[in-house]
Amino acid sequence: MDVFKYLPQLVVAYDGNDGPANLVHVKKADKNKDYFCPCYGVAVKPRALDSNKEQPHYYHKTEKCTRESQIHFFYKNWLFRTGSKFYIDGQLFEASSIDIEKKWHTKFGDYQPDITVYTTSGQTIYFEIFFSNRKTVNDYFCIWDSLGNDVVEVNIKEYMYKTDRNDIPAFTYLYHGGKCYSKTYAKKDLYANTIAKIKQELSGQKILNYKSRIEQLDWFWQIIRNNGTKEEILTTIALMEYDDMLSCYGIIKKIHCVSYLKNDVLGIINKKVIQDTSHSLNLPHDENIYFDLMHLHGRTYEAGIRLDIKTPHIVFNGFYRRCKHPGYPGIVFSKNVYNASEISIPKSKMNELENVFRETARYKQNLLKYENVLAAFEGNQYKIRVKNNFYTVLAKIYGDNFEPVLDGYFMETLDIKTLQGLLTTQF
Repeated sequence: MDVFKYLPQLVVAYDGNDGPANLVHVKKADKNKDYFCPCYGVAVKPRALDSNKEQPHYYHKTEKCTRESQIHFFYKNWLFRTGSKFYIDGQLFEASSIDIEKKWHTKFGDYQPDITVYTTSGQTIYFEIFFSNRKTVNDYFCIWDSLGNDVVEVNIKEYMYKTDRNDIPAFTYLYHGGKCYSKTYAKKDLYANTIAKIKQELSGQKILNYKSRIEQLDWFWQIIRNNGTKEEILTTIALMEYDDMLSCYGIIKKIHCVSYLKNDVLGIINKKVIQDTSHSLNLPHDENIYFDLMHLHGRTYEAGIRLDIKTPHIVFNGFYRRCKHPGYPGIVFSKNVYNASEISIPKSKMNELENVFRETARYKQNLLKYENVLAAFEGNQYKIRVKNNFYTVLAKIYGDNFEPVLDGYFMETLDIKTLQGLLTTQF
């Protein structure tokens, strides 16, 4: 068992309380002499100088200073001070000034590192101190990435035993250049494993509009952290590119408080893939007629042309006429998320797809004409609704009361005389 696990102890003290005084490490202290606490100036004495079971330390003869004040003093005056030099991964730095527990504001929230060191070469470096337990709060990466400065983690135990302040301490980066070098942090931080990696890749490759994409990803993360509304989250995702949508979909599934949105996000992604595919086919533009997929079974879909139109009397939101060959073209996706690369339309089938589009366009025009006929025929005697080739007709009985006379009757033609004949047979 590590007998020093419960530490830190006070390991430096002044050798005088009046005038100039020197800081003395406990291992260089005289056990018969009084020293003075560097935090509050009260008397302390060295203890356990020759012990193999207890760490040498100064103990307070009367009141004690706090654990926190000891730590901060130790690092401010022993490890870092103006002119202190230190290595990080082999590169030498010199401190021009330091701040203890300075608060930094970011769009992801406030960040308060234990020590902020400003170097003579212009860098700002954050130092995080730990004894036996690292910080476990998630989402440091978004804050570090937003601030853009390096972060170093310091194990205080490694420096408790140093007796010479002339030794130049050496550290390694915890966070540097958009990367985290600690598996402990990286494993637990969802931002680091998703958005941070995407941002690094976008920045490194200078992908077109990468700055805009990075801003969208960070904005999405900020909405998630701030418990944004369903509308805010979905609207933000809808504006993204396909790859970034997929990343956000993966994040949504992992965060419990928003996982209920996964089907909504999946719908947005699949809709975008269909729209992009439709545009790539160079079919004539019609907001009511477009390329779409119809689910057959499992992950298998059939391609065709969808008619989506709504008038006061007619609603049509399905395939008017599918491509003639079964399974044209049969599309089997590897996942529930659509992938444009898996939607392959053979050139030999494009003529057929274009013919279906033209036939659907003609049918749309016929529906619009029939809408006017239904409106004139309906008058005050009937309420007529048509949905995807099926009639629903309510006949007026008396006053404001209507009774169904045709419900779900298949419409073979758009002939009003046929409809009149059907209604006549009902009375």
